[in-house]
Amino acid sequence: AGVIFAMEVVMMEYSIATFIPVIISAVTGVVLVRAVFGSVAVPPVDLSGPTELPYIIAAGFVIGCFAALFVQLVELFARSKISSYWVRASIAGVLTGCVGLVIPQALGIGYDTVDLILAEQYTVSLLITFLVAKLVVTAGCVGLGIPLGVIGPSLVIGATLGALAGTVGGALMPTSASPISLYVLLGMTAMMAAILQAPLFSLMAVLELTANPNIILPAMLIIVVATMTMSQVFRKKSAFTSRLSALGLGYPPAPMTQYLLRTGVESLMTRNFLVLDPETNINELRQALESHAVAGKPFPEWIIVESEPTGETSILRGKEALNASNSIFGSPPKLDEMPQLKRDLPHISVRSTLAEALWSLEQTESETLCVRELTNATVGPIVGVLSRRHIVNHSALTQGPPIAP
Repeated sequence: AGVIFAMEVVMMEYSIATFIPVIISAVTGVVLVRAVFGSVAVPPVDLSGPTELPYIIAAGFVIGCFAALFVQLVELFARSKISSYWVRASIAGVLTGCVGLVIPQALGIGYDTVDLILAEQYTVSLLITFLVAKLVVTAGCVGLGIPLGVIGPSLVIGATLGALAGTVGGALMPTSASPISLYVLLGMTAMMAAILQAPLFSLMAVLELTANPNIILPAMLIIVVATMTMSQVFRKKSAFTSRLSALGLGYPPAPMTQYLLRTGVESLMTRNFLVLDPETNINELRQALESHAVAGKPFPEWIIVESEPTGETSILRGKEALNASNSIFGSPPKLDEMPQLKRDLPHISVRSTLAEALWSLEQTESETLCVRELTNATVGPIVGVLSRRHIVNHSALTQGPPIAP
């Protein structure tokens, strides 16, 4: 389920390059948890019969409405004009504290309340009060920018709605209704699928949670209805995407930006360059170029002038340097004195992406940057040169500047 969540919610794409490391991390995490805590699944439950399917469809519609209400509240709080984080955090704290005075069960994630719901130790009035409180508090905290998760609260809210649906179903169909625990699981699954707009992840999660393939049929039905209700009837996106949109941040990025974000500079930079000292004069440049040719190396595309004491880096094209050296007579000037030299060349790590490189070029208003081996402590040697022209010609960039990395 974690693998599908990463692909469906976070990355929003399927590719071998991202799929394999996510699988490895998911397997590692599960193996460690099971080695320490063991493997636990909820008691097996099953659908009583196909006559309940229309009621499950109705329950899915209601859950989809509540999911849309949750996202609407998140957007409402996210659009607040309060710029100070401390003010927003204080408002979230006051809201949570006031609700906690009335119904303490709404504090925290709420898994203890889910345990009580599965054990059917509740009253309908408590469920309704808890549902309203949890919905408002969670949406308020998420919308105000408090760093907390949505998956846990969505499961708790869904479990509450499922318990209410199971209670009503038991009253309407006293002889043929499924156990309330089934509706609790279905409510958790449908609410999570609708809020995250991740139906496949939610289906995998409930299957892993129950280890019961018989729950797939009702789970698929309620997931589809709840997800479609929120996305098609109310035209709402996931809670994550809606909050980013309310803040003016687009996600996922444009396809071209996605390409730039996952492509490293090493795949595009040129290694055809020559590094010289700023004290090198034109005659010495000619000798360096001749030695370069004698060694069987191609004519350098770039001449990099690097000052060791100051760390300042300048650059000029190899052909420009050759033409200048052929046209200058008399006292040969130094490379550092040549007017064609582009100074203050920015540098970037060899582990950076093309998006970071293009962003650096935009920020420095430069056309070229040097690629270095960088560590946290030192600046390593130059290993390549990358220009804006390289990136634009290679990726046929036509969608404007990429997002900031």
